[in-house]
Amino acid sequence: MTVKSTMSPDTIVAVWPATKSVFEQHNIALVTEPLTTISSSAELDNLIDELNKAAMNPEAACSPGG
Repeated sequence: MTVKSTMSPDTIVAVWPATKSVFEQHNIALVTEPLTTISSSAELDNLIDELNKAAMNPEAACSPGG
């Protein structure tokens, strides 16, 4: 399973906790609306790529000392 644009930040973080840091970096609140409604289409592909990378490699998403 991978992150999809129809998923909400709240659901994504519940399934893949390591993605929380990506949302924080982009100043996106953990809301229940789908990504398509809260992110511009120009940014959406990049955001989904970052989220999938974090989901597949949780250690890489962790900040140093965190």
